Amino acid sequence: MKSSAGRPVTASDFKWSWERALAPNLNSERARETLGNILGTDAVIEGRTKELAGVEAIDDRILRVTLSKPNMGFLMAVADPAAVVLKRQNVENWGGRLSNGL
Repeated sequence: MKSSAGRPVTASDFKWSWERALAPNLNSERARETLGNILGTDAVIEGRTKELAGVEAIDDRILRVTLSKPNMGFLMAVADPAAVVLKRQNVENWGGRLSNGL
């Protein structure tokens, strides 16, 4: 998969974007609902860690997601805009103000 700029989208991009969406400073209820079934979500939301324990970028193309409990609707949930993958450089260039529309 490639971004709109033609750069490959990697598993690390997903991990970073989801961790950012759950960060306490964004206070996104929608991200909590969408990604809340991933192991370690509460720790990120509460600010105890920035790293989402249940998401691991194995390599550029493989993302391992561990859920806290079975959820048949998880794949549908991550199609929600709250789970969109952002280009980290763009977010950082804007001082972190891009909101994912959350």
